[in-house]
Amino acid sequence: MPAYDPSKDKIIETFGDSKKRAKKQNKKSFISFSLASYNEGLPKLRINRMGEKKDGTYYVSSLGGLTPQEVLFLKKKLKTLTKEKSFRKALRREIKDAG
Repeated sequence: MPAYDPSKDKIIETFGDSKKRAKKQNKKSFISFSLASYNEGLPKLRINRMGEKKDGTYYVSSLGGLTPQEVLFLKKKLKTLTKEKSFRKALRREIKDAG
């Protein structure tokens, strides 16, 4: 398999937080999403986590690239998950703790 070539990577659109918005909200890490295509291939939803290190620099960690079918599967599973009583309870606790 040929090596990854950044010149073949095309970001179609970006969603989610930015470094500027995260700093304004005093967040140490956040998740961003982008729709991207590699080598004119099928666009995929990319999920990245960006965070601030103790020294003030930032890191980016890719959480994956999802095909349209995987996005639909995830949507269905998240809908089911958010209906679970234990998940909703944990989410309310996190929101309360966040302020």
